[in-house]
Amino acid sequence: MSKQFLDGTPPKIAFFLGLLLGVAACVIVGFLLFGQASSSTTKEVVNNGGTVAGDTAGNHGGDSAPADVAPVNDQDHIRGDVDAPITLVEYSDYECSF
Repeated sequence: MSKQFLDGTPPKIAFFLGLLLGVAACVIVGFLLFGQASSSTTKEVVNNGGTVAGDTAGNHGGDSAPADVAPVNDQDHIRGDVDAPITLVEYSDYECSF
């Protein structure tokens, strides 16, 4: 019979070699799966011409005046003093990826 590749290798080294190959295989599969997902998102942006719907070349919202904010009520989530001289209103969207 012919001698196998790992017959002369100590068991400890063979175990770590198998573990290393398994981790490497998982990393490669992960890159292939997640690489395809991110490239499909990139293709959508490229096919769209890189523009956002409703966005014009000169309209970036930097020159707009402050808008009136609804008064604070009991259902609002507030941190700090309600009557602070400076307030920060944060709008969030859990569906947005940015």
